[in-house]
Amino acid sequence: MNVDKGGGAILGRSETQECIYYNANWEKDKTNRSGIEPCYGDKDKRRHCFATWKNISGSIEIVKQGCWLDDINCYDRNDCIEKKDSPEVFFCCCEGNMCNERFFYFPEMEVTQPTSNPVTPKPPLFNTLLYSLVPIMGIAVIVLFSFWMYRHHKLAYPPVLVPTQDPGPPPPSPLMGLKPLQLLEIKARGRFGCVWKAQLLNEYVAVKIFPIQDKQSWQNEYEIYSLPGMKHDNILQFIGAEKRGSSIDVDLWLITAFHEKVGPGLGLAWGSLTDFLKANVVSWNELCHIAQTMARGLAYLHEDIPGLKDGHKPAISHRDIKSKNVLLKNNLTACIADFGLALKFEAGKSAGDTHGQVGTRRYMAPEVLEGAINFQRDAFLRIDMYAMGLVLWELASRCTAADGEERSLWEHPGLDRAWGTLGSWEVPQLRAGVALDGQGIPSNPNHAGILPMADIPNIAIFSSPFPKGPVDEYMLPFEEEIGQHPSLEDMQEVVVHKKKRPVLRECWQKHSGMAMLCETIEECWDHDAEARLSAGCVEERIIQMQKLTNIITTEDIVTVVTMVTNVDFPPKESSL
Repeated sequence: MNVDKGGGAILGRSETQECIYYNANWEKDKTNRSGIEPCYGDKDKRRHCFATWKNISGSIEIVKQGCWLDDINCYDRNDCIEKKDSPEVFFCCCEGNMCNERFFYFPEMEVTQPTSNPVTPKPPLFNTLLYSLVPIMGIAVIVLFSFWMYRHHKLAYPPVLVPTQDPGPPPPSPLMGLKPLQLLEIKARGRFGCVWKAQLLNEYVAVKIFPIQDKQSWQNEYEIYSLPGMKHDNILQFIGAEKRGSSIDVDLWLITAFHEKVGPGLGLAWGSLTDFLKANVVSWNELCHIAQTMARGLAYLHEDIPGLKDGHKPAISHRDIKSKNVLLKNNLTACIADFGLALKFEAGKSAGDTHGQVGTRRYMAPEVLEGAINFQRDAFLRIDMYAMGLVLWELASRCTAADGEERSLWEHPGLDRAWGTLGSWEVPQLRAGVALDGQGIPSNPNHAGILPMADIPNIAIFSSPFPKGPVDEYMLPFEEEIGQHPSLEDMQEVVVHKKKRPVLRECWQKHSGMAMLCETIEECWDHDAEARLSAGCVEERIIQMQKLTNIITTEDIVTVVTMVTNVDFPPKESSL
C-alpha cells in the first residue's frame, strides 16, 4: 500500500529539520489542522518525522503527522514504512526533511527460497533413528528446562506469592495497535519494577514495567484490576496490560491513568501522597478530603458486592497500604494503587494458609510482624486498617489546623478567605456586597457577631480556637523512633514488644477536629485487631468531623476588643 498526500517530498537527508504536520483532532486539541512543523531537540539527539493512519475499508484516514523524538527504530530510514502485519492503527517514522509526506505499508513476509540441490533420500535405518531419538531428546530438553524454570521461580518468590491457580496470559489489551505509546521518563522504582510516564497519542499514561522474573506480581495485579466492579473513582484507573519483546527478552507492561500535579510557582510534581506531603502542608479541609476519599476507596475495595452489571465483585485485601500507594488527582482526590500483593476472597474458596510477612515493614501490623495471622477474610482487612491508621497519622503530622489555621472556619459565601493585618493582629475582611442589617452586622445569623472592618477604625482581633504550634517536617511512620531503614527485628521490638505507635502531638488535641481524628487513628492501629475500625466507619467519621468543625459560632471565631467608645457591639447573647 502506497499512500501519497502530496508531492515534492524531500527525502534522503540525514538531518530532520521540518516535518509535515497534520492533526485529525485539531478542533478538540485547539491546534492547527495541517502545515509544516519545525523539529526541535537536543543537539546530541536525532530527530524524526512520523505518521499514523487508519485503513477503513480501503479508505485512508490520517490520524496524525509531525515531529518525533529520538527513536532507534527510526534511524537511517529515508522512507516512512509500516512493516507490521495488519495493525489496527498504522505507524511509521523516518529521517529527513518532510519524509513523512509519503508513507507506505509493506508487511514483512517470509519467503521460502527454492533450492536447486536435489534431496538425497535417506536410508530407512537413518530415518528410524531420527524419528526415535529426536522426540526423546526433545522431551529431555523440555524436562531440563522446566526444572531450571521451577528452581528459578522458587528462588525468586516466597511461597506466599505463588498463586493457587495461574490466570494465564491476559486477553488482547485494549491498547493493542493503538500507537504510538512512547515512554518519556521514569517516575518511580519499586519492589517489582519501575513506573514510566508515557504518551499515548494525545494523553499521558503511566506504564508500570515488570521484568519477566516478576511475572507473578504482574499477573496478580492484572487479575485484580480485571475483576468486576473495579472501576471506581478512588481506585486507580486501569487501561490495559501487554507483553513487549520476544522469547526471553520480555517486559510485562501494566498501563494505568497518570496522575501528576505541578505546584504553583514551584515546578514540583507529585503523584503519591508521600511526595505531596514532603512538599506541602495541608489545611483541615484538605486533610478531610484526602482522608475521606482514601477511606472510601479502601471501603469499596473491602466490600463484597454481588449483582453488578459485569458480575460479582469479591472483597479484596490490599496488603500493602502506605502513603506511596495512595495517588492524588489534581483536585486532591485520593485513589488507591499497586495491587501486586492484593488478595481476593471469593465465596466458597479458602484464602489459603501460606500467607507470610508481605508488604512494607514499616506499615506491617503487629500480627503480621509476629507471624500470627488468622487466615480469615476479616483478619486481612484489619491488617489494611492498621496501615491506614499510619497513613492518617502522616496526614495529621502535616496539617496546619494545629498551627493556628483558620481557613476552614471562614468557608462561607459571604466571607473572603483573604486576611489583612491591623497592627500585629489578624483581621478577617468581609467581601464587598455582603448583606448587612441596620447595625452593620452580616444578615446571615451564623456570622452575627462579625463587624465590617471599615466601620471599626481601631480594633484588635484575638484568634481563639487553636493555639499556635509548628507543623512538623514530613516523616514516615516510626522514622522518629527507628530511622528510615528499619529491619524486621526493629519493627518487632517497637511495635510488638513495646507496643509503640507514632506520637500524637499534644497540640493536635486542642483542635476539635484533630482531636477526633487522633481518636480515630488510635482505633485504626489498635494492637487488638478485632477492635480496629472498618474503612467505611472511618469514612463516616471523617465526614462528621468536617461537618462539626464547620459549625461556627461567634464565640468560637473571635474576641473583639474595642479601642474606641463610639461603636456599639451586639450583646454576647445574640450569638448562636
